[in-house]
Amino acid sequence: MSTTTALVDVKAGLPEDFSGRSEDSRRWILAMSTYFSMCRSRYTDKQMKLILLNKMSKGRGADFSEGWLSKIADINVPDDQKTKELIVYNFEKVFLPTDKSSRARAA
Repeated sequence: MSTTTALVDVKAGLPEDFSGRSEDSRRWILAMSTYFSMCRSRYTDKQMKLILLNKMSKGRGADFSEGWLSKIADINVPDDQKTKELIVYNFEKVFLPTDKSSRARAA
């Protein structure tokens, strides 16, 4: 076996669309992050941002996505203010449950 084994993308389907419900947010964002980790060489950073946002097509997720899509399209917004990491960070602030009982269930 060679020590220079090439990394190959794993064939995996995109996770389902985000429901827009806070109770589904942790599992969904982890599924999306895992998908992008497995398919890193398949997409550019811009494509990953657009896929992530387009998978938020329901409920409150659609409102969140629309705001970010507008920001990404705005040429007056600097690129460092519309990164995938900032989208995920803001998603977590908006959707992840913060009450003690929800955190305990997630753990």
